[in-house]
Amino acid sequence: KCEFVYRVSQETTAIFKIGSTKNAALLYTASRHFEKNNTKADDVRSIKEKLPDAVNECINAAGQEYSVTNQKSLLKAASFGKAFMGYSSASSDLFTETCKILRVLNAVRHREIGLPLSMAQYKVLTPEDLVERLIGRHHHLLGYKICEYLNLSCVRLSNSSRERAKLAPGDPLAYYVLVQWACAKVKKFKNNGSEAALVGEIINKLKSTSSCISFVEIATVAHSVGKVQLATMLLDHEPRAADQIPLLIKVKETEIALQKAISSGDTDLVLMVLLYMQKNNPKDQFYATLNKHD
Repeated sequence: KCEFVYRVSQETTAIFKIGSTKNAALLYTASRHFEKNNTKADDVRSIKEKLPDAVNECINAAGQEYSVTNQKSLLKAASFGKAFMGYSSASSDLFTETCKILRVLNAVRHREIGLPLSMAQYKVLTPEDLVERLIGRHHHLLGYKICEYLNLSCVRLSNSSRERAKLAPGDPLAYYVLVQWACAKVKKFKNNGSEAALVGEIINKLKSTSSCISFVEIATVAHSVGKVQLATMLLDHEPRAADQIPLLIKVKETEIALQKAISSGDTDLVLMVLLYMQKNNPKDQFYATLNKHD
């Protein structure tokens, strides 16, 4: 059980205080009457000049609520008031943004997630940092859905995180979540499992989303936990030869690295592999390799 204690907002007090005659309270009451088909709903016309402020107060009050039922009733009141004031871009933008944020907050407040964030905390934290926290708690699916729902990009991601994942600032943040999910799968993988099945699962998930997601960070994690064969299998699907070959050399798969370098047509990569082989392989083995690829 989690109890979150915070100061009640001015908007909430203005609406729910007993006997309140504030415009937002009158709008909320009129909305409740409208739901019951009560003619007292027409009382909203008496505050028509003050409706924009009343609508905004209802929206802001909804953002402060933890009760989904109260959120809905306050947003219904705001929507009811908007119908009498015509189009207002400011109120419409605030209404849409608040609905989006509340949907995210309600998801992370669920007991299975356990992040009882307030609206103010969310705005200070930023959605990108919230996704990072979800990744740290292994809630990759929810993090991925939030990225897609809010259309988040990697622009706020740290340079080191972007560089490791081989992502550009404009790439969707959902790609980063997928890479971190794959890294977590590799770390949890047990030696008695099927490496081919794990690679197949990762490939299907990543390539069904985008063909340009890099496998380098995932392969690096596999190598760091001693799963060299798994790292090699993952690198076989890396689309960028310049990223693929240095790691193949690191895991001592020089023959595969040389083949990939030759296939890429990049003479600098071929030279890099040959120089490494010349330095680290016996001479007879090195010349045998040269003759094979002559």
